[in-house]
Amino acid sequence: MAVEQQHSIAQTELNVVHDGATYIFKIPGIRDEAKIGSYARFLRVQDDPNGVGAAEGLDFNSFFTYQALATFAVLLRKASVTWPFSPDKTGKPVVDVNQFPDDAPVLEVYEGYLDALARFRGELPEDGRPGGAEAVDGQPDSQPEPVQ
Repeated sequence: MAVEQQHSIAQTELNVVHDGATYIFKIPGIRDEAKIGSYARFLRVQDDPNGVGAAEGLDFNSFFTYQALATFAVLLRKASVTWPFSPDKTGKPVVDVNQFPDDAPVLEVYEGYLDALARFRGELPEDGRPGGAEAVDGQPDSQPEPVQ
């Protein structure tokens, strides 16, 4: 999966390329992060009406999937494919996660989004290797280059 990056202080979007398709996500602000959490909870309630939507007790894969779906709903602005969008009552295309096809690459694109966001925030270098891990004397270095 390729991630296209812009390097501008005014950057407001992240481009994620998966299988030749481009997905453009808004860079989340603090309110967007809150909306994603609220929408993920809403989706959990939809799927478990007797529950309260809490993430407690969910396995990681389920939690991750709900976060991915909510992120698409809140942040996806454009895509070069049509599957994420459905017409609303006025015919305007909107992201409707309940209409996603079963074979939609939601998790793959979401992982690309997370990588692009981490790079934007400086948490992941361009080479994709996590930073900040130093070798400790007497311990093997987890990086491919030998410790000098």
